[in-house]
Amino acid sequence: MTLDMIWILIIILLIVVEISTMEVKSFWFVLSAIISYFLSKGETEFYIQVLIFLLGGIFLMSLLRNITIKYLKELKEKIIKKKM
Repeated sequence: MTLDMIWILIIILLIVVEISTMEVKSFWFVLSAIISYFLSKGETEFYIQVLIFLLGGIFLMSLLRNITIKYLKELKEKIIKKKM
């Protein structure tokens, strides 16, 4: 199994986890796994791919998670008001 296939499996697994929980936690790691996938297509070492995956996911989650949750709550409230 090649590294790019491993990253594709990780992406699929994280998408399934995100869909099943809807807590906007693994979404950020999906994005960083996509970046690591593209790195695997080049000559990037595996440990760098993993480092980008972990640090990128943590960075994105810490930076954008609260903003996204706030936006989703506001969107949900607008949808509920519109149905009434």
